Amino acid sequence: MSRPSRFSSSFRLHKHRTSNSNTTGTMSEPQSQPQSQNHHQNPNINLTMETIHAPSTTPHKPNSITIFLAGSTLPSSSSSSSKDPPSSIRISSLSSSSRRDPAHQQPPPPSPTWRDIFSTHLAHYFLPKPQPDSDNDTITTSSPPETIYLTIYNPHRPDWDSSWREDTAFLPFKEQVSWEMQHREQADIVLFYFDPESTAPISLLELGLCMREPGKVVVVCPRGYWKRGNVSIVCERFLVPVLEGLEEAAWVVGGRVEAVQRGREGHSC
Repeated sequence: MSRPSRFSSSFRLHKHRTSNSNTTGTMSEPQSQPQSQNHHQNPNINLTMETIHAPSTTPHKPNSITIFLAGSTLPSSSSSSSKDPPSSIRISSLSSSSRRDPAHQQPPPPSPTWRDIFSTHLAHYFLPKPQPDSDNDTITTSSPPETIYLTIYNPHRPDWDSSWREDTAFLPFKEQVSWEMQHREQADIVLFYFDPESTAPISLLELGLCMREPGKVVVVCPRGYWKRGNVSIVCERFLVPVLEGLEEAAWVVGGRVEAVQRGREGHSC
């Protein structure tokens, strides 16, 4: 888990929302961590992360590594992460004006969901990390810049109405379910989070479907989830580790992102 990443901290993070949403959320650029003389990083590698929400038809970049985040959409709880999101990374949103009128206080921002927390930890994974102080490990900057693209598929739909009929004849519902199935199938990595405060029965169904390709599945199921035993036995059968927290999951997913990238670079040679 502690192996260094070869990516630098140059980020351009965006969120693509659905066409019926008038606001666009962004994740601000993380501050670079103080570098000592024993730390090396490659400034020629950039990481770009975007989030596509259901039911957007925005295509991901052709060379993007895609991650589907499956699980209930709830505000974060104490069980969502073993630590607070890194202080060097913040999630913010764009507004029409930066001026604040005391007479018109803005409502407090909504509590972050587990997807927000995971995305923050994943971005933190790619910040520069200590490298061995060796001339052989010093990365030169003469090579042309390389950009790593990540696309997060977020099935949370801002305009979702719980009164919608769960019927194939009801088009908004069918559109949502079809979007989720399509994007889970085409994703390079699928992360499941089973929140102990939610039953998430549909997520259990989705986990079973994804076990056809267990190599791309990452599962977070903290103690307290009502069907943790079932999840653990299914994952054990298909050799899928069951993780306890989102920070640990970000490191596992980050490592898989690097593996996918290396595989693509090998095929392009």
